[in-house]
Amino acid sequence: MEPNRNLDSVMETRDHFKNGASLKSRMSRRNHTIKTKFLFVLIAIAICLAGSATMFAQETGVVINGVKWATRNVDKPGTFATNPEDAGMFYQWNCRIGWSATNPIVNSNGATDWNGCAEDGTWKKSNDPCPIGWRIPTSEETKSLIDTAKVTNEWSTINGINGRKFTDKTSGKNIFLPFVGNRSGSDGSLRNAGNGLYWIGMVYKEETYYAFLLCHRYNAAIFTGISKNNVHCVRCVEE
Repeated sequence: MEPNRNLDSVMETRDHFKNGASLKSRMSRRNHTIKTKFLFVLIAIAICLAGSATMFAQETGVVINGVKWATRNVDKPGTFATNPEDAGMFYQWNCRIGWSATNPIVNSNGATDWNGCAEDGTWKKSNDPCPIGWRIPTSEETKSLIDTAKVTNEWSTINGINGRKFTDKTSGKNIFLPFVGNRSGSDGSLRNAGNGLYWIGMVYKEETYYAFLLCHRYNAAIFTGISKNNVHCVRCVEE
C-alpha cells in the first residue's frame, strides 16, 4: 500500500506543477495583452498629438497667391489672437504698443489712459508688432491678396463676426479678416464697427504722413489713405 501512496503523492505534485505552470502561462499571456493594449493607446495618443501640432502649424499661416498670410490678427505685440474672427489689438502707425479692441480701453503695457505713439516715416522693424518670423505686409503683398484674377474675396461670417474671406483660386486655401472697426487717433474712442481696417507697412503720402490701409467693406476690399494716428488691426505675412 505504501508504494501507492507514494505514487499518489507524485501525481499530486505533478498536477500541482502542471496547474502552476498553466496559471503562470495564463498570467503571462494576460500581461502581454495588457502591454499590447497600452502600447496601442500610447501610439494613438502620439498620433493625435502629432495631428494637433500639424493642424496648429497649418492654421498659423496660409499661402494666398504666393504670399503666406497669418490666419489671425496680431494680439499683444509678438503674439497672434486665438481665433481667426478675433480682433486682436489695435495699433498706431509705426508703433509697437497695442490697444484693446473693446472697452474699457487698455494698452499692451497695462495703461488705461489714451496716449498716442505714432512715429513718422516707414514702419521700423523694431516697432513691428508681428511675432518672430512675421512682419507687416507691403503694398505689393496686399495687392496680391485683392488680385481678383487669382483670389476671390467675399463677405463672410464666423461665429457671428462679419468679415471678408480671401480664397486662393488654385489651392482653395483661405483667410478671414474680421470687420472689427478701429480706434480714433485723437481720443482712442472706438468707431467704424462695420469695417475692417488693416495697416500696410508702406507710406502713402510722405509729406502728410499717411499710410496705405486695406479697408474691407461689405461689398469691396480697397486701398485707402488714412492718418498715421489712427489705430487699426495688423495682419502679418511670413518673412
